[in-house]
Amino acid sequence: MSEDNNLGPDGPILRRKTTEEAPASAPKAQIKAAPKAPEISFRGAAPVAKTLSSPNPVQAPPVKTMAFDTSGSTDDFAAMLEASGSMPVRIRYGVGDKVTGLVVSIGARGVHLELPGQVTGVASGDDLPDAKIGDSVELFVVDTNKGISLGTSLSMSGGSIELLEQALSSGAPVTGRVTGKNKGGYEIDLNGARAFCPVSQIDAGFVEDLDVHLEKTYEFKVTDIRENGRNIIVSRAALMEEAKQARAQEIINTLQPGATLQGTVTRLADFGAFVDLGGIDGLVHISELGFRRVEHPSEVVAVGDELTVKIKSMDQTDKGLRISLSVKDAMADPWENGLNAFFEGQKVRGTVVRVESFGAFVELTPGLEGLVHVSEMAWEHVKRPADFASVGDKVQVEIQSIDKERRRISLSMKASAEDPWDTIEDRFKLGAEVTGTVENVEDFGVFVDLSGITALIPRSELDLPKEATAHRNFKRGDEVTARVLSIDKQRRRIALTKRSAEAIADQQAEANAPREYEESSTGFGTLGDLLKARQNKK
Repeated sequence: MSEDNNLGPDGPILRRKTTEEAPASAPKAQIKAAPKAPEISFRGAAPVAKTLSSPNPVQAPPVKTMAFDTSGSTDDFAAMLEASGSMPVRIRYGVGDKVTGLVVSIGARGVHLELPGQVTGVASGDDLPDAKIGDSVELFVVDTNKGISLGTSLSMSGGSIELLEQALSSGAPVTGRVTGKNKGGYEIDLNGARAFCPVSQIDAGFVEDLDVHLEKTYEFKVTDIRENGRNIIVSRAALMEEAKQARAQEIINTLQPGATLQGTVTRLADFGAFVDLGGIDGLVHISELGFRRVEHPSEVVAVGDELTVKIKSMDQTDKGLRISLSVKDAMADPWENGLNAFFEGQKVRGTVVRVESFGAFVELTPGLEGLVHVSEMAWEHVKRPADFASVGDKVQVEIQSIDKERRRISLSMKASAEDPWDTIEDRFKLGAEVTGTVENVEDFGVFVDLSGITALIPRSELDLPKEATAHRNFKRGDEVTARVLSIDKQRRRIALTKRSAEAIADQQAEANAPREYEESSTGFGTLGDLLKARQNKK
């Protein structure tokens, strides 16, 4: 009969050979006692914030089948048993150990978790308020006197230095109460042991009111123990940062480009706004804060604002994960949804949002802007758009054209206003005295603004000495009083003169006298006629 070596549920099953098949010289097997199951002790590392997940149900490993050669030593045989996983492994747990367990039941006495080594631990329901059966939970061993008690932090008993040292080495949080403050920090009572927490370590940010933390109970991380426990340093900020990093990692695992989520503005910079996504920050560039262009993020957002953002990209850099966000991509596109309310020729009111050297941008509706070119800002000549429009002004415009493909709207402030030349003859009479402001000075004369109408005082009508020049006697912005010399409504020109009324009357008389010359083509009407008349007379 042949030899069969198989594994049974409790270890290998050996079937002896028959007497006829066994060799005569085979020695009797010397069976040694099975070795004692090894003991394994775990000690925790740096603490990690409590996390809950739902792994697949734990299944028993499949039974392995292997053949053993009994010709070797029994020590080898025991080693093979251990390698096969058939021998139970005993694990010793100590206070402060960080462990991961599987929630197997939830009852009035707490949450029961299965730990490695088929050991059961119990945690308070207060530490795991949201636990569900099947969750994988990371906790600390807080007591081993009556079973294994688990928790999120160590409870000091009489200020035990041993527990504090265990908390220092394992990173397990400890519970303490803020009892007072002194120079540079706070006094912390760790259930009998006195500790010190620097003011910079009591919270994640700057603390303005130091009294706000007094008599509060928090969890702390032990960062240093000196002089055999007489000098204990703790930090609450360190635990808060670790929890933030843990949350950030959870968020990172779920984020992907194109996802839309909520965030809170934490900081503004010239180039954009930083948004907290729940443990990790992303940047909204200034160009992505909306459809309207802004000079600074503070024009549209403030610290503390809740924003709906869309992830544009996620890039891993030397300084960590860089997340680019967009508010604009999460908004409805006004060029798709808001453009139907406008048409060419329509007169509407808008708000000046930006002024450039070539014109002014006017917002018709949030995110929908049009350009008023400098030539369309007023009926008179405009050199500086800033003289006619300022950011925030409410202006009346007429829509000249809409280019949806190029996303451009042409507007006109001039077309929506009354043409001053339509009533020019009612406003100004020949010979009437008018007052205006010097717009520009040229060698051939001075341009004067008459409340939206630009008139010219020719060099010959400035009434200056022969050697004098216009530039020496007139400056931009000067107030000038003159008389209307001529009006050409068709060519939209007005000529003024600084001469007296008597001189003008004489000129008019000369102009009306019979003369032989061709009709004037100078463009200044009566003024041109007078000049030619004088030349012919000479």
